[in-house]
Formats: sequence, structure tokens, C-alpha cells
Amino acid sequence: MINKNFLEVQFLSLILLFSIINICTNSSEYTRPLSSSTYRFDSSGDFRLSNQNSQGSINVSSDDELAAVVIEGLGTKEDPWIIEGLTIIANESAGIFIHNTTKYFVIRDCQIETIRDEYHGIIILGVKPGTASVVNNTCINSKYGILINNSGSSLIVNNICNSNSQGIHVVNSDSCTILNNVCESSYIGIELLSSKFAIVENNSCNANSLYGIHFGGSYYGSVWDNLCTHNEVAGIRFWGSSYCIIENNTCIYNSEFALKYSHSRGGNISNNLFSLNGYDGIFILHSSENVFKWNRLVNNSHRGIYVKGVSASNIFHHNNFIDNNQVPQAYDEGQNTWGWNYWSDYSGTGFYSITGSSNANDPYPLAQSATPGTEIPPGYDLRIPIVNSLAHYPETPSLTDQITINLNISDDSGISNVILYYIVRGEHSVDDQYFSIAMTASIDGTYHASFGPISKKTMIDYYIIAVDASEFKNKILQWGDTIHISETNTTASTSVIFFPSIFLLLIILVSFRLRVRKF
Repeated sequence: MINKNFLEVQFLSLILLFSIINICTNSSEYTRPLSSSTYRFDSSGDFRLSNQNSQGSINVSSDDELAAVVIEGLGTKEDPWIIEGLTIIANESAGIFIHNTTKYFVIRDCQIETIRDEYHGIIILGVKPGTASVVNNTCINSKYGILINNSGSSLIVNNICNSNSQGIHVVNSDSCTILNNVCESSYIGIELLSSKFAIVENNSCNANSLYGIHFGGSYYGSVWDNLCTHNEVAGIRFWGSSYCIIENNTCIYNSEFALKYSHSRGGNISNNLFSLNGYDGIFILHSSENVFKWNRLVNNSHRGIYVKGVSASNIFHHNNFIDNNQVPQAYDEGQNTWGWNYWSDYSGTGFYSITGSSNANDPYPLAQSATPGTEIPPGYDLRIPIVNSLAHYPETPSLTDQITINLNISDDSGISNVILYYIVRGEHSVDDQYFSIAMTASIDGTYHASFGPISKKTMIDYYIIAVDASEFKNKILQWGDTIHISETNTTASTSVIFFPSIFLLLIILVSFRLRVRKF
């Protein structure tokens, strides 16, 4: 007779084997991250090298391995190791892949082409900051022409990165310099993600199917003197990248926008030529506290500047709006300040009215083109109000609580008005909308507004827009912390405790009666 324990062991073994097979089968659904492993190509078919002097990929994962492939140098800052003059047909994950090194090195004058679209030209991954320089190379027909990952202060200069998915891609690498490169006919010319303090200067990023230059989550960057033409969406796109400088760039003949600027604040956008684009010169979305000055917005098919969404406290001064097709030549549905701009369609008297729900206007339109370097005349207050505190009470309200928003704000010119905007968000809700309430000032200068109770919803987002009492009506937009509504309240908690307590008391009484009868 078969032992019962033996059958149980066999059954469990089959379950374990099935689980392992299932995991291995499904693992192919996920993208493998970059690592030191290589991906070999079976060259037994029809593949032929395009150059008889070409060689295969270089893969380096240590200083010793790097020393074995360089042609000269000592690996110091003054005398770096040199990889030079190679023609590579990449038959692995990248033509040149260098990672986990600490010595100084330069990759220069190499020509790299890949045999598969998912391969890369040059990858620099996890090297010591400031040690990598990639100079005067040509990288074509790859996923990333040049990829810099977790390798800060790298130098990327004078490269040609055409016909790639992305020409130059920098991620998690602060203080990199990208200078004098040509990145054309790719999906994105130059892209920086989560990389602060970058310098992107004097590059040509043309005829890309999305953006010429893209910053995502990259703060304190500088984008200077670049040429971005004939890109399908925008010459330059910024998303979630605050406190950056965008200056002296030429963005012309892009299919939609010269500059698409969203979810960013504290930027300085100045002295750019944004002309002959298929829609707006500058499109701004959910961005606040930026300065736009000395820009030339000429002959764009829609408007020179279009401000949309929750955008406040931006200042637009001494820009030149010339012959953009839509009149008025700017649109603003935010809360922003306009002054001393030149408008080619200005009648010569009064304000220049700006279309949009904010009813904005330029109170000091110029009669002649604005000159770069001209600032706002002294004596005009363009300072925005200062929010000292913004909070809600109760901290975690229940479904039956009224919610109060408390604001402490100050401004040298005084506060004209404060509006609270809030939205009640719920799971799978399709009808969410912002509601507005005028906040009331107290004797001590604080402002308050209340709403609620809120039923059936779980979360509230809110912000305030405050306007000062100066002639420019300077504004600030300030978000508050998300309010999380508790599903329970005091009554519900009491009932949950009360009924089990009654039930327990009944059990004790029945037990007591049974004991009495027994005796």
C-alpha cells in the first residue's frame, strides 16, 4: 500500500515545479534593466559588416578592463585614458558600454552603428562623477545614441546622434554638460530625466518626431543657444522641471509649439526666437512664478503665448508679439501679470486686452519693439503676496465634519481678495470639478473659508489664489495639503463598540442563569 506521507510529498513537489515553470514563463513579459550582461547576436545568417575594418562591441565593468582597451593615458584628470578612432558594429547591448569605473576616460572619434534597434551606441553607467567624456563620435541607428545613467558631471561634446530612438539620453546624472551636438531624425533629440544642474548649449535638434529637447523632472538646468527646427510636437519641452533658464534659443518651423512648458515654476525664459511654428509660440500649462521676457514671438499660426490651466504669478514683460495669426496675440486663463510688451496689432491707445477667462490685459503696451536687457521701470510693484501658512481643520475630517481652510498671507500693497478652489475626488469619479469660495478676512489679517460636510468621497485637493492691491494685481497660487476624508465618524464608532458589548453581556447573563439552575 502506498504510504500517505509519500503521496503528500509528491503532490507538494508537483505544485512547486508548476510554480517555478509559471514564473519562468511569465518573466519574459517584463523589460530587463540595463546590467553588465550582454545580449549576443547570431551572425550566422545574412548579416554583413558595413566596414571591413569594423569591430564588435566593447563591454567594460571595471578599471582593469578599461585599462585593457584604451590606447593611451594614465586614467587621471590631467591625462585620461583614451578610446579613440574605432568603427564599431554593435553586436551586443551597446557599441561601447562602460560601467562601475573610477578612472578618467575619453571616448572620441568613434563611429558606432547597431545591428538591432534595441541596442545602444554608447552607454556610460554608474561611473565616478566627472570622469567620463564623450567627444566627437557618430552614433546612428540605435535606441539611445548616447546614454548617460547615474554618472554625474559627464561631458558630451561635438557628437552626431542621428536616426536613433533618442539621440542623447541623460538620466539620474546631475551637472552634465551637453554641448555642440547634432541630434536629428530621432524620436527625441536630447532628453534629461531626473538630472539637475545640466547645461545644454549650442546643440542642433531638428526633424525629430516628438521633441528637439526634453527636460523631465530636471531642476536648475540651463538651455542656451540651441537650434530646434521641424520637430513634430515642440522644439523644447519642459515638464516638472523648475528653476531653469531657457535663453537665446531659436525654435522655428516646429509642427505645434516652439516651447511646451508645463508643471514647472521659478523659470527664466528670455531672449528666445519662437517663430513660424504650427500652433503657439509658447504653450504654458499648470506652471507658476516664471518670468518670460525679451522673447520674439513672430508669425506663429495661432498665438504668441497661450496660458492654460492652474497657472499663476507668471510675469510677461518686454516680449515682442509680431504678426501671430490669432488676435489678440496672447491667451490667459490663469492669474498672471502682463506689462511693457510690444504688440504689432496694438491700436495705440489704452490697454492691450488679452483673451481668456482671466480677463488679463497689458496696461503699458509699447509703441516700439522691446529691447533685450530692458527691465521693468522702478517704482512698480510686481512682487507677489507671501503665504506664511495654509492649513485645514480638522486634520482628518469625517464624513459629517465641516472643513475649514485657514490662510495667513502678507503683501506690502495689501491683499485685494483671496479665492479658495477645491475639488472633491472619489474613486472612479468622472464628474470631478473645482468649486470656488471667496475667503473672509479676520481682524488679525488671516483668511478663512469653510465647506462640507463631504459625503461618499475620500480625498480633497485645494489651492488658493490671492491678489494684492497694487495696480498690477500681482497674484500667487498656493496649493494646500491633500485632505483625506475618514470613512468613520463618532456615531459609527460608538455603534461598532456598543453592539458587541451588549452581545457579550447577554452571554454572561445566560451563563450565570445556567449555573444557578445547576445548583
